[in-house]
Amino acid sequence: NLTVTGNLVVNGSMSVPSATPFHCAGLVSATGSILRSKGLYTYTVVKSATGVYGITFASAHPDGTSYIVNTDAYGDSTWGSGLDTSFKRVSSAQLQVIGTLSSTMAKTDVEFAFIV
Repeated sequence: NLTVTGNLVVNGSMSVPSATPFHCAGLVSATGSILRSKGLYTYTVVKSATGVYGITFASAHPDGTSYIVNTDAYGDSTWGSGLDTSFKRVSSAQLQVIGTLSSTMAKTDVEFAFIV
């Protein structure tokens, strides 16, 4: 345990691998494979249908189902800004991400990032 009263100055580098502002964050391929995983807890992904991905956190979020979520679709230069993602909080430990085409809102497989 470390308690600091007053200022703390570090001259040089400091590494704190477990210090992250994210409960869970990652990059997921259009097929549902985990490309990157960050945050305090790992996660699993199940692609249940075209453009529909279930994400389960290894540990429930302490805010219950009121946690903050950000999702972002990734596409190559041929897509431009034609891909979107939306999400639904299923539980304190599960999130559903849906990929869509901007022009028609049709569900489509999409690479995406999420942060919880």
